[in-house]
Amino acid sequence: MSPIYTSIYLHGWDVVDEGAEAVLSRLKDFGFDAVNLAVSYHSGRYILPHNPKRRVYFAEEGVVYFDPHPENYLNTILRPRKSSQYRDVDILDVVVKQAQSHGMKVNAWTVCLHNSFFVYQHPELGVRDPYGSVDYNWMCPNNPDARNYVMGLIRDLASNYDLDFIQLESAVFPWGIVHTDHHETFEVCVEPLISYLYSTCFCKHCEDKAREQGLNLSEIREKVKNIIETSIHTPSHILSMIPSEDSFRNFYNLTSENPEIQDLMTYKFRVAEEMFEGAKDVLSETNPRVRLSVITGAESQGHEGISYRSISKIVDAIDLMVYFDNPQRVYYHVKWAKRGVSDRCKLYAALRVNYPIAFSQSIIREEMAAARDGGADGLNIYNYGRTPLENLRWVKEGLQKIS
Repeated sequence: MSPIYTSIYLHGWDVVDEGAEAVLSRLKDFGFDAVNLAVSYHSGRYILPHNPKRRVYFAEEGVVYFDPHPENYLNTILRPRKSSQYRDVDILDVVVKQAQSHGMKVNAWTVCLHNSFFVYQHPELGVRDPYGSVDYNWMCPNNPDARNYVMGLIRDLASNYDLDFIQLESAVFPWGIVHTDHHETFEVCVEPLISYLYSTCFCKHCEDKAREQGLNLSEIREKVKNIIETSIHTPSHILSMIPSEDSFRNFYNLTSENPEIQDLMTYKFRVAEEMFEGAKDVLSETNPRVRLSVITGAESQGHEGISYRSISKIVDAIDLMVYFDNPQRVYYHVKWAKRGVSDRCKLYAALRVNYPIAFSQSIIREEMAAARDGGADGLNIYNYGRTPLENLRWVKEGLQKIS
C-alpha cells in the first residue's frame, strides 16, 4: 500500500475485456489502494490503448453496470437501465470479489443527473435554462423523480455491495453551458458568468424551492437574461481579446452589484447541501459503513452549487478534479480547496495522466508531488482504460518518489 492513499477510475468494459484478475493484479502492482468503478455512466467514444479486444469503444448513454434491485426505485418514474452490452454480468460484483482477494477497496463512481436518455424520455425532468429551453444533458436536482432516483441508486449500491465510498458525480447543477455534447459547437465567446448562469435551472420545481428561501426566481430570471443578452451581443472580436482575469473580474463586479445574483448563488449552495444531506441520510439508514464523496472540479464547483466549506461538513471526502497541464495550477487549486474543507473531510486530488493534459513522465511526477504539497489527503488517477500503460508506470514511479 502506498504511503499516500491512491485510487484509479475504472470502466467496466476494461474489466470484462481484459479480465478482472488481470486488471486488479496490475493495479495492485502499480500501487493503487482502491478502484473507482463506474457503476452509472454516460455515453462517450473512447480510444483504449491497451484493451486486447478493441481500440475504440462507444459507451451507452445513462446505463448502469450492476444488477439493480427494483424495490429501491418505487418512489420515482425512473428505473436503472442496465448496459445492454453487459446484461449477463454484474461487473460491480465481479470487481468487488476480485478486489478483496488483492486487498484493495472498491468505490462506486456514480454519475447521477447527467443522463440525456432519461431527459429525452421525460423532458419535464430536464434543467430549464433562463429562456425556458430544456437542457437534455441534465436532470434537475429539485425534480422529485430525479432526486429520488439518485437516492435509489445510493440505497441500492450500499445495500448490496461491499463498498468503501459511493462517489457522486453530476449530483447537483450542470458544470456550465459547455459539456462536449454530441457535435457541440459554439460560434460566440462564452464568458464565465454566462456559463454559470446557464448552469442554473428555472423549472417549476426550482421556483418552488427558491420560494422556500424567499426568492422570486421568475424575477431573477429577467435579470439573468439581460446579462446574457449583453454578453452574447458583445462582438466576438472584442471578447476574444479580453484576458481571462478581466472576464473573472467582471464576473465578480456583476455579482457584487446585483444582489439577485448573490441570492442565486446562495440558493444553489443550499440545494446542493440538501442533496448531499439526503444522500448521507440514506447511507446512515442503509449501511453506515459506506462513506460518501462528491466528485467536483476546480473549475466547475461553483456552477454546480458546491461550497467546499458547507459540503465538507456533510460528506466524507471531496474528489477534486484538477485536470491541468502544469503542477503550479494543481498546487494552487488544491491549496485553496484544502483551506475551505473542514477537518473531518478528506480532500483527494484527481489528476489526469494522459493526453492532452499531463502525458510526460516529468509532468506526471511533478503534479503528483504538487497535489501532495498542496495538502491533498490522497490521489485519484484518471483513468485506467484510456491511459497508456507507460503513463501508469510513471504514476507508480511517482508514488515511490513522493513517499
